[in-house]
Amino acid sequence: MKNMILIALIFGAAIALSAQETKMTKKEKKVKTEAVKKEHIQQLMSDKTWRFDAERMLPATGQSKTLITDYGMDFLSDKIECYLPFYGRAYKAEYGSNKSPLDFNSEIDSYNIQEWKKGGWIVNFNVKNNSDFMQFTLTIASTGSATLSINSTDRQHISFQGEITDVEKDKKEK
Repeated sequence: MKNMILIALIFGAAIALSAQETKMTKKEKKVKTEAVKKEHIQQLMSDKTWRFDAERMLPATGQSKTLITDYGMDFLSDKIECYLPFYGRAYKAEYGSNKSPLDFNSEIDSYNIQEWKKGGWIVNFNVKNNSDFMQFTLTIASTGSATLSINSTDRQHISFQGEITDVEKDKKEK
């Protein structure tokens, strides 16, 4: 009888110890999640197909604004689909236009991607939209957070903060 109780206790202790070994701490879960996110962002950068979801607008003058509606930019290897708001000074504007100057589809003139020292990427590309020439600089952290900076010949500088995500499937197939 004593042997049965002893065997049951040993068996119970072994199960309890094995259950504790499989549980990950919060720190281990966080490291694992970040590693998966970094690998995913790296894959998006190598595919040259990703989406920038803008969450905050930082105009050259005035206060920053949180963007409530869905604004962003789809980067589809050789073209860009941009739908971002603009707030600032325009040096030259189209007569009678009520559309944002950062709402357009265009081919990319030049594209350069380089790895960042801090473990991310810096993407530079140029776009010509009507008479406006724009330079885009996107600084992407390895975790997917990003800052987009836009310099234009016709408008003040503007920046956006946001996240890099997947492009919707129907846009990838185009």
